[in-house]
Amino acid sequence: RWLDLDNVTVTPHIAGTTTGALNKSPRLLVEDINRLIEGEEPKFLVNPEVLEQKEVKEWLESLR
Repeated sequence: RWLDLDNVTVTPHIAGTTTGALNKSPRLLVEDINRLIEGEEPKFLVNPEVLEQKEVKEWLESLR
């Protein structure tokens, strides 16, 4: 494991943490959630395979 190695430092990813990114991220999140609810593909989905899971499909349908 990475955390067990004494020659590795693990830190959170903050490269995109700018004032602009922090201000825009809530709006982008809501826009992507709305896209999902409307049956469209979200712009910033990292793991699209999740949308193929039966439980997720059922949950999304219940929101529509």
